[in-house]
Amino acid sequence: WRFSGSLFLVCGQTRARRPERIFCTSLHFPVPLCPTGWSEYGNRCFLFQSTETDWATAEVHYCRQHHTDLASVRSMSENEQMKGLVQSAGEIQAWIGLYRNSWMWVDGSNSSFRHWRASEPNGSEENCATAVHADAGQWEDWPCSWKMPFFCNAGKP
Repeated sequence: WRFSGSLFLVCGQTRARRPERIFCTSLHFPVPLCPTGWSEYGNRCFLFQSTETDWATAEVHYCRQHHTDLASVRSMSENEQMKGLVQSAGEIQAWIGLYRNSWMWVDGSNSSFRHWRASEPNGSEENCATAVHADAGQWEDWPCSWKMPFFCNAGKP
């Protein structure tokens, strides 16, 4: 037998006949994409952290130190997935990885997906984005010093 990732290859030989024949069978055992406690969506993993903290602490002292970055949101379906996680935790909103520097994603991704509330972004002192999942998952800009839950994300390991 041989193991490669999530695939086992089991081989044997027939001795009943001449010439002997070698046969192999492959067995596939799916390996989970996300670590325990994370939610899988497509080829990405999201971790909702209900600990309330400011945006920078969430990014630098939690997501980057323990995982990757605050979550980038690449599509409406990802936004809906995150909305469900926030709601199931009984929360209203959470930090995402979008910040005011031409509104860039902290992980460097080039996703152009945006889901701002109609009047947002609107504050010159509000430099960090939150997804307000109580309001159809629309986004607002808030002062980065405010404390709220947050999302980390990771791609395929």
